[in-house]
Amino acid sequence: ISGSGVKLNAKNSSFDYLAMQFRLHPRIAMSIGLLPFSNVGYSVSDTQAATDPTTGNTADYARSYTGDGGLHQLYAGLGVKVLNNLSIGANVSYFWGDITRTLGMVYPSYKDIYGQTVSNSYVETTGMSVRDYKLDFGLQYTYKLNKKNTINVGAVYTLGHTLHGDAYKYHQTGTESNGSIYVQSQTGDTIPNPFKMPHTFGAGLTYVYDNRLTIGVDYTLQKWNTADLTWSKFNKESVEMNNRTKIAFGAEFVPSYISHNYLKRIRYRMGAYYSTPYNKVSYTDPDTGATSFQDGAREYGVSVGFGLPMFQSKSMLNISGQYIKVSPKFKGLMEENYLRINIGLTFNERWFMKWKVD
Repeated sequence: ISGSGVKLNAKNSSFDYLAMQFRLHPRIAMSIGLLPFSNVGYSVSDTQAATDPTTGNTADYARSYTGDGGLHQLYAGLGVKVLNNLSIGANVSYFWGDITRTLGMVYPSYKDIYGQTVSNSYVETTGMSVRDYKLDFGLQYTYKLNKKNTINVGAVYTLGHTLHGDAYKYHQTGTESNGSIYVQSQTGDTIPNPFKMPHTFGAGLTYVYDNRLTIGVDYTLQKWNTADLTWSKFNKESVEMNNRTKIAFGAEFVPSYISHNYLKRIRYRMGAYYSTPYNKVSYTDPDTGATSFQDGAREYGVSVGFGLPMFQSKSMLNISGQYIKVSPKFKGLMEENYLRINIGLTFNERWFMKWKVD
């Protein structure tokens, strides 16, 4: 992570998802799973010289930003093969989570004319709590060009709606001691249902050759510019949103499914994506001093990986490496570079097959 001439290295890990699918009928399948929707986790602080807004004295002050929490979804999905080449499906999710963000400003304490200790330090906490549903719909059409060549076309839609939950903001003032704030007074407010899930549209196309080579491309559009901005009004901040777009490309190749040579049964994978930001940020031109809203950071990613078949089993160990770059369009925003190692285990076992006796 780099910004304003400062660089920082950090390490972390996270759980990605747990999902399961099985057949209910020759034309009906079901899926259930637990997926994280978003994650927040940061702690940044610095010390700078500034003028106390009350006394006019110049002194060092400490500033800290922390964030924690995330949103999650537990879903159940059903897919139906309505025609030999056409399938439709839907996911119903329970959507929940809490996110808290804190700004701490610690000013040195001083004595007033009456000898009392005074501090203008404060802590400002904003947060959200969401408990609601999420609906996703999809369809897929398969067209066989010939015995070895197949094209799949898919489309998905996520319903946009106002989320049930609360947002809150508290401003706590107190005295400073050894860099910490002891709260003396608090003001705050809470607003119900301030957030909205955007309408999301997606489309994808894959080409499959002989069930050994798969090449695909996806496009996603999230309509954030129509999302409710009640939260920004409550927070007394001007906020502008963009429609977020993402395009992704991927390919997988397996030399042979039935070879006795283990290396030929490994699935070799690669992918890349590019996404535009959904938020705009306030930017002040260093030359003219003019302030305007500009697009936030763009994101690029490339990955390579392998699907390693488990011996005497149809299960698969999936390992991939991914490089991600979060790049702002102008100076003043942080630039981030990630190297991610992803490990997944896919169980393809006969848990739901019925035994038959001749």
